[in-house]
Amino acid sequence: MFLRRFAAGLALLCMTLTAYSDEIQENYTVDSRGNVVFAYVVENLPLTKQEIFNAAHSYLLNAYKETKYNITEKEPEKGTVCGSGSYVGVYENNSVTSGKIFDADFQLRVSAQDSRARVQIIVRNYKMVTVRDFGSNSREEVLISSMAPIADNKDQHKVFKKAFVNLQERAQKTINLMTEALKSTQPSSDSDDSNW
Repeated sequence: MFLRRFAAGLALLCMTLTAYSDEIQENYTVDSRGNVVFAYVVENLPLTKQEIFNAAHSYLLNAYKETKYNITEKEPEKGTVCGSGSYVGVYENNSVTSGKIFDADFQLRVSAQDSRARVQIIVRNYKMVTVRDFGSNSREEVLISSMAPIADNKDQHKVFKKAFVNLQERAQKTINLMTEALKSTQPSSDSDDSNW
């Protein structure tokens, strides 16, 4: 009887771990500075480099969906525009005596070429607040690439894995919003409408 329960418990644990590991997608890279980079290339846009740059810049100036952006880089001749924002409440973990709240500052970078654009979300640190019932809160910044699931550290709590899954979802949502904005941009008309 004990062996049967133990085997059933072990099977359930394996299924849970397998299902959980499927949530973490390999849609990111880690650059030489330890930044986590989510990227997507939008192809076949009927737009010039300048039109893509203008559309991305306009999106960053007017977007209020995920965050309010501050323009940090604007180089029309290179076709690059970058805005910084913050994902507030990426993950919250509450227990009886304490809780952790994860935020993450990020950069949304668009690099334009004729008919294509690379959209990147660049994230470096979690801003983590530990809230304790007895009132002594602590704040710290944690390098995302040094934590689970990127770093293979068996001692780390699964909280970091859950936070990363949520971060991936937020980054993908932001990339999708920028991609939709670029795809919905109409090319400017170069024709002379005065001779109709």
